[in-house]
Amino acid sequence: MVEARFAVPTGDFDPVLAAPLTDAGLTTYTAIKPALPSLVPGTTAVVIGVGGLGLLAVQFLRTLCSARVIAVDNDKSHLQLAKEHGADDTLPSDANTGEQVRGITSGAGANFILDCVGAEATLKTGVAALARLGRLTLVGAALKTVPFGLHEVPWGAQLATSMNGGTVNLREVIELARLGRIETIEDKYPLTRVEDGYSDLKNGKLRGRAVCIPEAANAA
Repeated sequence: MVEARFAVPTGDFDPVLAAPLTDAGLTTYTAIKPALPSLVPGTTAVVIGVGGLGLLAVQFLRTLCSARVIAVDNDKSHLQLAKEHGADDTLPSDANTGEQVRGITSGAGANFILDCVGAEATLKTGVAALARLGRLTLVGAALKTVPFGLHEVPWGAQLATSMNGGTVNLREVIELARLGRIETIEDKYPLTRVEDGYSDLKNGKLRGRAVCIPEAANAA
């Protein structure tokens, strides 16, 4: 049973739009929030993996800070969406991505990196692109690891994990959406096609977040 303390008021805000914010939105917002004081003009933030989580992360960064925002993904359509939603630069995800980030930042690297994938390759990219005293936060659940040691990560860097958030952050996320500062992209499925939603998620066919809704609401 869901306790009332976990619920937040949404007023007349469309529940179909709110649904992705309680997961993908809250997760990325909570991960980004501690890094915001350091993301001043002249700094760089990188989002690795701009699917359902990362696309919202790009929008949060664009709305809440003055840093250059770089989106990284291996899907061109995802990179295009990230560009349309506020990314200053987009890069394909490959073995050279870390070097490309350093090229864009004149060798300094990124002050903040959000890994929305968590694969070994993306974690390696994150470490390779991270600036000294930078922060790499992992929210992706691919469950891989990266070596951590005095010579394996940039000097003074922070490596952190983050998962979901709380009602205070969720209220803030909902308010940002109500003001039109962020846009959710929903792939709608009637309840009779839940399996199709999972299949499309597994096969990388979703543009944003899958939302399963009753037939009558879907028809409307």
